[in-house]
Amino acid sequence: MNSSSSRPFLAASAGLCLGLSSLLGACSSSGGLGARSTDGLGATVLNSVKEKHKYSSGSSCPSGYVCWSYSYGGSSSPDPDPIPRRYELKQDIPLGTCYDTYSKKFDLSDAEVVDCDTQHVLEVVSTFTWTAAPEGQRDEMVWDQVESCWKDEVRPRLRTDEFFYQTNVDVWYPSAVQIRSGSTTGYCMLRPEDTDFLLVGSLVDDTYRGTLPAGPVPQDVRPGTCYDSSYSVADNRDDFFRNMDKVDCDVPHMLEVISTFTWSKAPTGRDDPMIAAQVSSCWNDVINPKVADDEKLLFDSRADIWFPTAAQIAAGEKTGYCTLTPESYTDDDSDLDLLGSLTRGTYRGVPTEAEAYIATFVPDATLTCRGGSLVIDDAYSQADILVTDDCESITVRTYQTEVLAQNVGTVIIEASGTQTGFRAHGILNRIEISSDSYQNSVYWEVGDPVVVNGSSQSTVQRY
Repeated sequence: MNSSSSRPFLAASAGLCLGLSSLLGACSSSGGLGARSTDGLGATVLNSVKEKHKYSSGSSCPSGYVCWSYSYGGSSSPDPDPIPRRYELKQDIPLGTCYDTYSKKFDLSDAEVVDCDTQHVLEVVSTFTWTAAPEGQRDEMVWDQVESCWKDEVRPRLRTDEFFYQTNVDVWYPSAVQIRSGSTTGYCMLRPEDTDFLLVGSLVDDTYRGTLPAGPVPQDVRPGTCYDSSYSVADNRDDFFRNMDKVDCDVPHMLEVISTFTWSKAPTGRDDPMIAAQVSSCWNDVINPKVADDEKLLFDSRADIWFPTAAQIAAGEKTGYCTLTPESYTDDDSDLDLLGSLTRGTYRGVPTEAEAYIATFVPDATLTCRGGSLVIDDAYSQADILVTDDCESITVRTYQTEVLAQNVGTVIIEASGTQTGFRAHGILNRIEISSDSYQNSVYWEVGDPVVVNGSSQSTVQRY
């Protein structure tokens, strides 16, 4: 297979389900009808499984609020999302109105109206009529309205699957006092699926262009820097990368900065061709030449880019980053890591379970058998032990001990061996676990030893 044709060239930011895999429907449905969550303060978003709690009028409700208490599993709790009785939601907000921030108030008074061609957080996409006031944010009538907002108003207008995974909805509704007085208009709102991103363009005007990172992106990250997560969980005020922990590239990590590039102007949206071109350059010019001769590395690797915001570019901060992350990064594969540094020539791709264990193993004691036999007794109970050379045999007579060995002829877990974990690269001849031992485990990679496991509560397994 041609290597370049196997890479997802449309990723726009690390850790997202983008590019070729998302276009083929291989991503998780984090932007779809089946995966919504609840945000408080007048903005309830869809959850695929509606909570069927039994609600009743709350007795311990803050003054001026409408609350429910609910019983679930035999216990009662106050409504975690009370609604104020009095607030004034405007009844004449035009469709296509965009707001600069995610409002924390029921009346949208803390959000400013902005041009939808600039990056924004909310857009009014439709209105609906409330015939009665919801008795809480988890009222089923609220869930139903959110579902209708998504299925009837937003989903049919999304032109690509990529927009589907980037997008979510909220609803804003008038207060109980307003509804009693005849002001019954509420609003269906478009918002980003991820709070690290902002909307670009208008769904109402059919100019919606997906989402872009909220940023900003720091300008001083050096190639060869590794991070423990490929997905920034910053809010809109924080920098990408700076809220992720730097780690040694020789331990499992999720992202390595490979190179920098200069971003001359802000992209118009996630589908801007300049983004695809830069991701393609990141892979073809920077990453692929270093992994093309190794099939494992080739298929373990993915190119993503991080780029500065429009405000940064206007201020002269134009540095973006080409980054390396694991291929097929989705919610289902979120435990994938990388080992080694592509920048320093030590890159090993996605580690095996054994490699990941070895890379993070920190021994309390280091032992050697000099090619002969070794006994690990109670002196090493509750310790992590590294055996540095090959052994003819290793016998374990201790409890709550982790042993990491190289190549061993015979492994013996005696009666006093309890809750011990034994891992070796190779076990060649025999594994014996005493019937009197308890909750032990033996794992190895190489070899086909005879196994005599007398303990029903012990595990023997080849990686």
